[in-house]
Amino acid sequence: MKNCHLFIKTALLSVFLVKCHTPVQQPATETAARKTLPDYFQKTTPTDTMRFELRQEGEERWTDTIPNSLLFTQIATHLMNGVEYFDNSDDLIVIGRTRFPLTENTEAYLVDMRQNWYRHLSLFIFDETKQAFTERETVAEFYGGDGGQILTGSWLTDYDGDGDKDLVRREIEHWIIIHDGDTRDTTAETAELLLWNGNVFRGTEAETTALVQRFPIKNWWF
Repeated sequence: MKNCHLFIKTALLSVFLVKCHTPVQQPATETAARKTLPDYFQKTTPTDTMRFELRQEGEERWTDTIPNSLLFTQIATHLMNGVEYFDNSDDLIVIGRTRFPLTENTEAYLVDMRQNWYRHLSLFIFDETKQAFTERETVAEFYGGDGGQILTGSWLTDYDGDGDKDLVRREIEHWIIIHDGDTRDTTAETAELLLWNGNVFRGTEAETTALVQRFPIKNWWF
C-alpha cells in the first residue's frame, strides 16, 4: 500500500478546511524578521481532549510557511526520517500550526507538511530541560494509490486518568473492489493506543473495536 502512487479523488485536503494551492508567502521583510522556529506557531492552551484530522472540503489560507532550512536545522534528522514520503526539497511545504504545553517540561508543536499530494501532521515534542526536540508522533496523514488510500487521525486525551495526555491513533484503509464490472467501496478501521510514560508515547495493548467506537474520525468514503 505504501508504495502505491498517490491517488486522490478530490483535490482538496487540509488540517481543517483546505484546498491544495500555492501558499501565500509573507513579504520578505516580515518573514526575515522571524528568526526562531517558535515564532511560526500560535501558542495555545490545550483542552481536555484534542482531535487532529485532515478534511476534504472547504479552503484554508495561510500567510506564511516555515523555511525548510530552519526546520531541518532545529529538528534532528532521525526524527524527520520517521516522516515517510517526504524529502527536504523545494516543493516541501511546512506550516506551523499550534504549540501547547504537553507536560510541565515539554511542549508539543503541531507541524503540517505537504509535498505534492501527500498530507501529514506530526506532533514534535520539545524538551525544555534539554532545549531540543526529542520525539515525534504522527497524528494525521493521507496517502495512497490507485489500489487504495489510508487516512489517519488522532485523539489526544488523558485515557488512563493519570493526569497526562495519551494518544489514540485511528486509521481508515480504503480500497475499491471490482467484480463483473461493478465497483464497491470498502473500508477497514483500526486503532492503536499510545500512553505517555513521562518521556514518550508508548504503544499499549488495547481492544481495537472499543477504541474505534469511542474515538471516531471522519470517514471520507461513507
